[in-house]
Amino acid sequence: MVLRLSFYCFSLFFLAACSSGGGDSVEDPVVDTRIEIPPSLSAASSAFLFDYTMPAVTGGSATARSFLFEPNQAVPADGHSLVVWAHGTTGIANDCAPSLDFENSINTFAVNQLLGAGYAVLVPDYEGFGTPTIHPYYLRDSHANSVLFAVPAAHQIPGTNLSDDWAIVGHSQGGHVALATARGEANPAYPLQAVVALAPGTDLVPLSDRAFEAIDFALAEGEFQEAVERVFFMNVYSAYIAHAFALVEPEFDPRSLFGNAVAPLIDIAVDETDCGQYVDAVIDELNAFVTGGGNLPDFAGLQRDWSDIPALANRLQFEEMGDEAQPAPLLVVQGDADRQIPVAGTTAFVDRQRSVGTDVSYEIVEGGRHGDVSRGEFGRTLNWLATRFPAQ
Repeated sequence: MVLRLSFYCFSLFFLAACSSGGGDSVEDPVVDTRIEIPPSLSAASSAFLFDYTMPAVTGGSATARSFLFEPNQAVPADGHSLVVWAHGTTGIANDCAPSLDFENSINTFAVNQLLGAGYAVLVPDYEGFGTPTIHPYYLRDSHANSVLFAVPAAHQIPGTNLSDDWAIVGHSQGGHVALATARGEANPAYPLQAVVALAPGTDLVPLSDRAFEAIDFALAEGEFQEAVERVFFMNVYSAYIAHAFALVEPEFDPRSLFGNAVAPLIDIAVDETDCGQYVDAVIDELNAFVTGGGNLPDFAGLQRDWSDIPALANRLQFEEMGDEAQPAPLLVVQGDADRQIPVAGTTAFVDRQRSVGTDVSYEIVEGGRHGDVSRGEFGRTLNWLATRFPAQ
């Protein structure tokens, strides 16, 4: 029997797949052109694709790229209210840049819903895409700066009319981006008013612990397919994280997080050209293991004690986000049937944020899977934004 594995964090169409310098000046964006509006964005009146400069996570500067869409509604006196859409995982290789394939890399449903509500929408690629290095996946400063430097750059595009105030909405990896942005160094010229994190990636160690617990519980309940899917997702995302850690921790070997089934595969993620090769390799390895009679807890993938590696101690502490209050109000939406982000991990993060004083609204979607919070349940986001950061 071949296992039914599908991937939906990479795009809408798959079932998976800090001291940030936000107050510094930015160079004028290099606007390629006013581009054709993507067919899926019926609520847009204009579309731009531009480059901007941001600090690189390894030092120096990097060039990043972003889309900007304006709604087909009258321009308010203060400009269109601006929302950043922080997309979910697409991969870490250059060919996985969302700007190369917008329709298949971005949740166009959510972007169009925001446009229809009257918001202008900024959609950054994130650092690393289109450069000689990889995307620094899940690194807090990189995520934050990819947004904090895109916002002022977008205001420099001729012919646009945007509010100085703005909000950010992110799903999955984009949820981590949203949380990291809120934690980053604010630019007083562009006040962040509201943050929405949908099924977000949060602090790694407690999230990993809850994910392994969810695997054990699924196996104990006889939910084998669920357990396999959870193992799959952990081994995909952790490879991206491991490669990012290796960028900033030279003594760290990314293969050291994994057993001998997955360790030889993770370099595929760095050079893949269709952004599905590493995913397929993990699926094939898991299928071969299980169909060959292997016991799932013995699968030699991400090791349960990965966070005990000495080379990661300082990095894991630095990357934490739940330990400090965020100044902007925060909405977190999480499905309780999510097989990628365990609801217990999100709840623990929310509890920690409330304990340090963040204004958090938390909504749990009964029976909600990972993608539901950014599609069928996206009205929760729009309703909350209407009270915390309404389109003018």
